[in-house]
Amino acid sequence: MILNSDLSSNKPVTGDGLQVTSKKLKNKYLSSVTRYLLLSMAIILIWVHPAMSAAPVIEKIEVDGLYSIARGELLYLLDLKAGDEADPLNIRNGIRRAFLKGIFEDIEVWSERGGLIRIKVKERDIIKSVNVSGNTDLSERAIRGLFSQKKGEVMRHDLMEDSLKLLRQSLSERGFSHADVSAQVKKTDEPYRVNIIIRLNEGQPAIIDRISIFGPESEVRPLLRIEKREIYN
Repeated sequence: MILNSDLSSNKPVTGDGLQVTSKKLKNKYLSSVTRYLLLSMAIILIWVHPAMSAAPVIEKIEVDGLYSIARGELLYLLDLKAGDEADPLNIRNGIRRAFLKGIFEDIEVWSERGGLIRIKVKERDIIKSVNVSGNTDLSERAIRGLFSQKKGEVMRHDLMEDSLKLLRQSLSERGFSHADVSAQVKKTDEPYRVNIIIRLNEGQPAIIDRISIFGPESEVRPLLRIEKREIYN
């Protein structure tokens, strides 16, 4: 909400609370043409005045919901500081710049009487840790490496199913075609920080039962990096 005007009630309101209204025509003896012209001028004043009026001067700025960056950096991105005019176009451009940081889910900026600017932000969740449980043959480090969402990155809740699908595919390529994988996202005590817990049941892996070599075995065998009874990878 940025310096909104209540046009539906024909009472435009600027950021500092000023109102412009049309006065009722009292002279019942005015001609219909004169009444029409005066009414048209009144309507023009109602709609044009907000654009012509000066934007309110910023006296104070309050920020709510910010955690991951400093208050000064956010105000720099929004191009807002005390003493400047609260220009709606500049604020909209500033909001676009702030979204380029990639950490914000929502940003609201609005003005109140007395030159007060309020800013309310909602940040996107950041992955604080990725933990693995239920693994036996595969290390936790290896599983984290196969998982597409990493510690320190923005949490993509919308891509969690895709991340698990890719993990299952990677496990299958490493001999764990029967692996059962699920994940849980838990909020931490820290604002906008979450932990991902990957629960894994590796299932029965594919085991190399026999190695057949066609050709000079003495030359081929030393080149092989697999052995009988190992997990097929």
